[in-house]
Amino acid sequence: MKKFLLFSTCLFTFLCFSPIVKADQKITIDGKFDDWNDVPKTDISFSYDTYNIKQMALLADDKDLDLYINMSPYRGNGYSTLQPSGYQLWIGERHYFLDFKSVDGQYFDSNNLAPGSSKEFKVYIYEENGRVNKLSATSKGYVTREKTDLSHNDIAEVKLPLRDFEVDSLVDQKITLKNYNLGDQELVVTGASTSPYLLAALGALFATSFVYYKKRSTKVRWLG
Repeated sequence: MKKFLLFSTCLFTFLCFSPIVKADQKITIDGKFDDWNDVPKTDISFSYDTYNIKQMALLADDKDLDLYINMSPYRGNGYSTLQPSGYQLWIGERHYFLDFKSVDGQYFDSNNLAPGSSKEFKVYIYEENGRVNKLSATSKGYVTREKTDLSHNDIAEVKLPLRDFEVDSLVDQKITLKNYNLGDQELVVTGASTSPYLLAALGALFATSFVYYKKRSTKVRWLG
């Protein structure tokens, strides 16, 4: 019994503290950002500049990468216009450069965007070794300009289909994104994982073991 209780305790601890990958977070790219409310954000800044702090978030599943950028969440002023270039992405050992482009593949900026309006854009992908070098026609991004008390603030979201990176799978891949034009920090996520299924399987094992022990325990007491 002591051995079983020890096994049960260890298993219960593993179940409680094992990470669960949330793979069902659905992001709609439409220039509205309510679906990002529950997604953890990372502050992006330089050590010498505590005024121009940005926020970013990155999500990954087995089909897409979703990126969120808020240029001035705390001030609504200063460096608050969307930065369209300088994004670097690593998927495992593969290194890509990302730039935002107009829907027809031309230079993109949001300098003349009116407060309260949105603008669609695409993403140009260039891999360090030249293997991928193209405008992602299936990418979709929106930047929305908010009017603030001091000036304005640009918030953007973009979806990048995995197939445009010519990567077969994101499973267990380390994905890193940074932009030295925005700050020193980087975003790091791990691609789709089997953790939820492992958790379910261990839960079933725990339930089965408990039932087995109850039956065995009852039988022992009946014989005694």
